[in-house]
Amino acid sequence: MGLLDFFRREKRAEPAAEQGAEVTPECSDVLLRSLIGGSQMDEKKAMSIAAFAACVDFVADTAARLPVKLYRDCREHQTAEEISGDARVSLLNDDGGDLLTAYEARKAQTRDMLLYGSGFMYIQKYNTAVISLRYVRKQAVSVSVNADPIFKEAMINVGGKLHYPWEFVI
Repeated sequence: MGLLDFFRREKRAEPAAEQGAEVTPECSDVLLRSLIGGSQMDEKKAMSIAAFAACVDFVADTAARLPVKLYRDCREHQTAEEISGDARVSLLNDDGGDLLTAYEARKAQTRDMLLYGSGFMYIQKYNTAVISLRYVRKQAVSVSVNADPIFKEAMINVGGKLHYPWEFVI
């Protein structure tokens, strides 16, 4: 036995896998296990990854904290002037008229945008006045698009009731 033989690993007989049995490696990482196993990654699995959850929360929190301002085009000076005292600004920044505050609703909508690609807020109106903005969870929304390649139209189904796209902030 030489010195180099000390560093060589001993060859062990591999246990024979049963015919038709699937061998899956043991792995504690959720993302790696999903990639290896071919299973779908859902919100619960993705949010169990601490770094991913922290990044989603950071982006959603930062975007929700930014104040929303409305501007009007000033043709005389070729600039944009800020609109103040408008009820729409109050709905977007202070109180949306829902159980959630405007901050919580924007944070939830941004989180849905990051996780699912779109977020929805229903615009509740009385005649032409906007009364409230109501956050709608992405899992409760279904979008149906027609098959016409020229005149594309969509309807948004929420709780079994059909709505037009202009009734939502998407």
